[in-house]
Amino acid sequence: LVLCSPDRLRALISVASCVLSAHCSRVSPHAPVAETFRLTCSPNGLLLARFPTTLITSIVENGTTLSPSNYEISQSGVLNRLSSDCVTVWPRGKVVVTYVAGFAPIPDQLQRAVIMLVGFYLSRGGSDILTRSYDIPGVYAATMRDYHAEGALPSEVLALIDEFIKPTCYCSTDL
Repeated sequence: LVLCSPDRLRALISVASCVLSAHCSRVSPHAPVAETFRLTCSPNGLLLARFPTTLITSIVENGTTLSPSNYEISQSGVLNRLSSDCVTVWPRGKVVVTYVAGFAPIPDQLQRAVIMLVGFYLSRGGSDILTRSYDIPGVYAATMRDYHAEGALPSEVLALIDEFIKPTCYCSTDL
């Protein structure tokens, strides 16, 4: 059993939460979002930055507010444009999407992953696997946090968060 102060435990929980958010390419808490797309091509779908999306408040396409019958959100967080209830491409120009996204409450699986990651950090006896130091004597020295450090996540944690990892791009322009 490894004991630590409440302050250290809070700090480790914060670090573990940041690491998992970075790894999953998403921020978990439920919150309102306004996102602007400036389209130079006509994609099939728009990949929203925050996920899961719980409510689309409004979509303004080139100055015109769309009715809810003109769009739908997929389970993977891709916003599709509809015309006569069929998926179509988004037109070039400016699209502003206002929506609510994130988890409320945070899923048990993600909470368990944070707890497991904190346990992993504690088991390392105080060594900080996320701190990287660089030193070229007389030229450059730096210490920084590396939330994408290779091997920073144990396989048990990766297994818990796998379904929460957000796709990093949605590039198709084909119908």
